[in-house]
Amino acid sequence: MPRLSPVLLGLPIFVLVAMSAPRSHALAERVAAGSLSLTRPPAPRRDDQDEATRVVGKVLERPGGAAIEGAVVRLVGPTKRTSVTDSAGEFLFVGVAPGAYRLSVEHIAYEGISVTIPVEDRTTTSVGIEIPVGAIELEPVEVTVTRRSWVLESVGFYERMDKGIGRFLSKPQLDKRGARLSDVLRGVPGVRVRRAGGRYLVVMRGGCRPVYYVDGQRWESFGQTVDDLAASANVEGVEIYQAAQVPAIYRSGDVPCGVIAFWMRRGG
Repeated sequence: MPRLSPVLLGLPIFVLVAMSAPRSHALAERVAAGSLSLTRPPAPRRDDQDEATRVVGKVLERPGGAAIEGAVVRLVGPTKRTSVTDSAGEFLFVGVAPGAYRLSVEHIAYEGISVTIPVEDRTTTSVGIEIPVGAIELEPVEVTVTRRSWVLESVGFYERMDKGIGRFLSKPQLDKRGARLSDVLRGVPGVRVRRAGGRYLVVMRGGCRPVYYVDGQRWESFGQTVDDLAASANVEGVEIYQAAQVPAIYRSGDVPCGVIAFWMRRGG
């Protein structure tokens, strides 16, 4: 009767060999001598259809044929992919489903191009693209230039303005508001200008009068009004603060109602 013998050959598997008694010794001798090798059967191969279907290409400049690096290549169809060309102008899409595709190429220094290509199952589709030199037309950009006064820059006016605390008026705004400083302050939130006889008084919230600063120094009005100080044409900038907003630079004394600071024009 044939018998079954287990043989272990350094692999984590057992091979069962059916043999008759007279041949079993010969087989064992061959295994021991190394003339017979048993290997694990290969694992079943998975479907590599996706890996076998590829789109490769090269983007060149026309005229001249120079490789275009950094072009954005888009593949749109059953599969959507995006790539960027390398220094040789080449791109590669792997794992592409078969079907019809739209392939487009864009680069800031060249005209864009778009083509339709067919991709067949388990094939490599090679695409050569030449694009003419020509910058892409961009939407127009509006540039607004705002003049900044060197006087106000030097005293920290714009730095304080950028913090968003208080109200600020620079020369272009002052020129639109009137010849008198009372006219300049009229309409500023938190500030009221009221007539008293033939003069105009400026008051803050609560009806009290502000403390004035001129070129960083506290100005004691002694009964004068802002219109006695200067004409608006001589003022470069104005800062207006309610009592709770006053920065340290303007706290040289009591400021119960707030501060209005004027910076005067200088020559030049």
